[in-house]
Amino acid sequence: MTTPETDDAEIAAAVRDADAPSWSIRAAAGHRLAASAEMPGIAEVLHQLILDKHDTGVTYETAAALLHRDDACGMRIVLTALSCAYEPATAEEILALLDNDPRQLTGEGRRRLVAQLGEVVLDSSEPVRAEVERLLTPLLQFGPERRETFVWKVHRPEFQRLSGLLEPAVPVAGMLTVWDAGEWAIAIEDLAEMLSDHHTPLLRADRKAVLALADAFDVSAKAASALRWCPDLESEDEWWREIEDSPRALAISDELSREIGPGHPLHGIPLTPWLECGACDDVLVRLGDENVRPETYRVAVVHPTWSRHRESSPWPSTVVFDQALDALDRLETCFHGASTTTSP
Repeated sequence: MTTPETDDAEIAAAVRDADAPSWSIRAAAGHRLAASAEMPGIAEVLHQLILDKHDTGVTYETAAALLHRDDACGMRIVLTALSCAYEPATAEEILALLDNDPRQLTGEGRRRLVAQLGEVVLDSSEPVRAEVERLLTPLLQFGPERRETFVWKVHRPEFQRLSGLLEPAVPVAGMLTVWDAGEWAIAIEDLAEMLSDHHTPLLRADRKAVLALADAFDVSAKAASALRWCPDLESEDEWWREIEDSPRALAISDELSREIGPGHPLHGIPLTPWLECGACDDVLVRLGDENVRPETYRVAVVHPTWSRHRESSPWPSTVVFDQALDALDRLETCFHGASTTTSP
């Protein structure tokens, strides 16, 4: 009969054996430790054993024992090791185990694999996600139902996570309803457009994840265009921010109404302050009050003088754009040269 103390002692002995000179002892240690992979610190030892520098026999025994667990924990450790296996022989040993997994031969086995891979992909790095996608490809070739399983087990959780990037006040239930109705491409387009409409700041990893999801459903071009309106949280060069409906927008609107007089290209046109560049004080304003998509807005970049009185044309300096995306190029590069006034 074993006790917790006995189990702890056996695990401690296996951890010590992971550094043994003999490959067979290291391999046996990997086999024993695989059963305790979820315990603190054990995953790191197993990672070391899978990437054993001296013998692929250790790689095989450890990875095989982890896959034999038939759960996401074992799969995650194996795929993480594969994603950073720089020795070709090591990578080939792991790939052989994964590609010849007998679970692929039965419907129930494939369902378990898809479920495990779907769980792994949610909290893994990009290289591991790539391995997940590679493994899922043959699993999805067993019929249309595999495609739907893939969508539900892998893509839907990721879609739901990315929907959570929107502010809490933004309703996302409608998008999830569209997704669950099987209109996956439309749901992804809606997500990208909502992120765009709210100028949601994105980490580069999240931006890449949205585009990868869009690419899987052939809407990457539309998503990429929409996401240009989402600031990069990690960029030091992107200074513009949304100000529409804020006290700042009201102050700018009042100032422009004082500064713009007859002869100025924006005189007499309703202006809606939309975005502001924090680096140079340029303001992107919408011309008129058109209820259209952002990419079709007619806009202008204006540089208020903040003189609090009527200016003589061409001041405040202004550049008018027929499409909002053209103006975004201006804001992204934060061009500090003299503005050229054009007629709307």
